[in-house]
Parts: sequence; C-alpha cells; structure tokens
Amino acid sequence: ISIIGDFRWADPEWKNVTKDIQYVSLSAKGKRIIMEARGEVFTIPSEYGDIRNITNSPLTADRKPIWSPLGDQIAWFSDEGHSNYVLKRASQDGIDTFPEISIGISKYAWEPTWSPDGKFIAFVDDDLRVRLVDLAAGTLKSIGIGGLNIERGDMGLTWSPDSKWLAYSKSGSNNFTRIMIWSAESDSTTELTNAFAHASSPVWDRDGKHLYFLASTNLALRSGWVNTS
Repeated sequence: ISIIGDFRWADPEWKNVTKDIQYVSLSAKGKRIIMEARGEVFTIPSEYGDIRNITNSPLTADRKPIWSPLGDQIAWFSDEGHSNYVLKRASQDGIDTFPEISIGISKYAWEPTWSPDGKFIAFVDDDLRVRLVDLAAGTLKSIGIGGLNIERGDMGLTWSPDSKWLAYSKSGSNNFTRIMIWSAESDSTTELTNAFAHASSPVWDRDGKHLYFLASTNLALRSGWVNTS
C-alpha cells in the first residue's frame, strides 16, 4: 500500500541556490569557476560567458566537483540510481560524458584531488581510507588510512607536480598529526615528520623538489581541543 500525501513542501519549485554555494574552484586557465549548490554542479564564467548547470538533476545529490588538470573535464560524486555514490566525469561543457566508476565499499568522498598527469583521482572516504581511482582502468584501491574521524575533509591530499607522490596528514596515537607521503612507483607510504611534532597542510613546490607544511614542535602537554577543564 502506497499513500502519497499532497504535501506542499514536496511540490516542484524554483529555488535560488546562491546562498548554498560550496566546493568552489577555478579552472586551469582561470576562465570558469566550478561549484556545488543544493546537489547541482554549476560552472560560471570568471568574466564572460553563460552559467551552465552541468548536472541538471534535481532528484540527485551531485557533490564535490573538481576540474581536470587541463580544465577540459570535470568530475564529481553522484548518488543517482545508487545506494552509494559513484564517480562521474564529463567534458567541461557537460556535453560529453564518460562511464561512471563505482567507489566500492566507500559510501561518500571527501577531498577529491586529480593527479597532474590526469590519470588518477585520490579521495578520502567515510572510513578515513585514502582511495585511489585509476580513471583509464576504472579500478579503485586503498593507499592509506587516517587516524581520527574528525579528520575527514581536512587531511590535505596533495599531488606532487610529476604525479609520483601523494602527501597528506593523519593523526597518530598521541593525536598529533604527521605528514605522510605515498609513492606511486613503489606503492608504499612513508611517515615524513617526527611523531612528537604536530604537522599538517602539506603542499608541493612547483619545482617538484620541495614539500612545505605547517608544524609545531612545542605543542607539548597543552590542552586538547575537547578539554573542558
């Protein structure tokens, strides 16, 4: 038995989404801006052109849009027709699409990051796994894991310019975050910073030889953020 109520809040209506804009970024050449608003993916011109609703799917939650390194494609996560999210891709104008890729046991995604060579997208899932999508093969694997649930969306995934390294931060058993780097060549992860230093926010130099990050070596025994004494 299905009983469908005539609820006013369930009626289709026009909605102004300008107050719900999030996950904003510039294209590679800075000509267009991509953003998410109320489950739709838009691109808007930085100066001249038209606003484009790339997804145009009011009944679907489309999240976390990102540009490809060349700016010719966009990718996002969508729950359209699925119990879990899948990774979708399209040309930057939304006309040409690519086969969607399942993210497997992951139920959601944070911090999607496209490798500079365009071959991979890394993200953090709901169980803090650092996941790697091979776009050509359509495959997925885990290459790391975070430390605390509150880190989701704040692990700072960042690729080196040659796409050979992925850096991020994670909490250790002492709750201090340390910098981790994953090697694409050896498929191994190295802890880069001292366990007694609090380090975060890694970013690669464009020369590919240096890695910058924020760190404190004297955090010591000061109160944690949840200490209410």
